[in-house]
Amino acid sequence: MNFLNLFLYPPFVMLMLGFASCSSKNNQEDHALVSESYILEKLQRIDRKFQTIKENSTLINCQLYKKGCRKVFRASLLKYEIFVVEMESRELATREAQRVQGLSYENWLFDNIQKELPLIEKLQEAFGPNAKETNGKKTTGH
Repeated sequence: MNFLNLFLYPPFVMLMLGFASCSSKNNQEDHALVSESYILEKLQRIDRKFQTIKENSTLINCQLYKKGCRKVFRASLLKYEIFVVEMESRELATREAQRVQGLSYENWLFDNIQKELPLIEKLQEAFGPNAKETNGKKTTGH
């Protein structure tokens, strides 16, 4: 039997399609997370003076946030101090943004931006329609 003849049998074709759909689903989930370097690059484009703030006295960590927090860093953006938080998923970032009245983009949360309209507008402009501003009750965006 020739190897190419295997593709003529419906059970073999269905089995192969099943493997392909499983692997593509896993790849989609892996690619759904946005990297720290991408976020930092975008923030640098908003403000050339953007910088993360190193501090010795106050420890900023995931204890401030609910389950799913991976990393937190404090940053200076457009003369505002914000917290940039990496979450495990888009859903967790959106939920946490609602709780803290922040803004989420994919698996990232921007905190300490309440009522800073110029900052919110710049973040939404940089991250496009997928950036979600929350007011604690309602989420806009997709």
